Amino acid sequence: MPMKYQDSRSQTRIITIDRRQPKARQPKASDTSLHISSPSSSPSKDTTVHIPNQPPVSNTSLLLRIMTRLAIPTTATVAQKLPTIVAGLYLHQHNIISLHLAPKTSAPEFEKVVLCLNTGDTKTGLSILQFFGMLDAEVKDGSESERRCHAQEMESWISKSPSFATTDDGELEAPFSELNIHLATRPCIVESNSGVKRFSVADMILWASIRANRCARREMEGFGNVVRWFRGVLEEMEEVRGCVEECMNGEVEVEGRDGEWRWEWEGDW
Repeated sequence: MPMKYQDSRSQTRIITIDRRQPKARQPKASDTSLHISSPSSSPSKDTTVHIPNQPPVSNTSLLLRIMTRLAIPTTATVAQKLPTIVAGLYLHQHNIISLHLAPKTSAPEFEKVVLCLNTGDTKTGLSILQFFGMLDAEVKDGSESERRCHAQEMESWISKSPSFATTDDGELEAPFSELNIHLATRPCIVESNSGVKRFSVADMILWASIRANRCARREMEGFGNVVRWFRGVLEEMEEVRGCVEECMNGEVEVEGRDGEWRWEWEGDW
């Protein structure tokens, strides 16, 4: 079903994403489908993106995948939406959540990216990323105390992600120095669930925060450990890269309004 909302003039608008360049890749039988909705009047424009599926998480405390819907306002900047999209798709790929992307036009009640849970609860901003981190920590193998320590480490690093969004070169040096030291003896920011995936969602969030900021990418070149880690995450991202590009480069059409709008996305990966 397409996402709808009532604006201040009580006019219902229906939002859709169309793929700019359909990809030839055929999904495998084990693929996980991510549906991006379109108006029922244009069924041919429905987009289903297939993400290679990974082995199910090993911790049986999460018996069911959490159903989520990510509402993305068209006014959101790359820095606002990329970490959330990347983290959400990564969890979707690894069977931790079932994600539905729902881009929306600019409306007073949708000025920020909103995560809607099947419980009726909603989260915005950094709380979305912290929630994703909590879910990722919950499925880690080990005792309850080990998972609790893992969750605290995850939360600590995710809370640092906004510091990589600044465009002030002087303010970027300190967080990059801390990250560079942290990565001196380890391949990833937070160790993930061995045998299921190499990186944690905290790695994905910080990677996307840096990727979305041109100043941060330039500053990163002076920190060798960070560069090594960044390239490693990029290799891991290859599985969901096409889907991220769908989300970032897609066209958004609004019923009853002329013109089109495209996600802001510049440069190669």
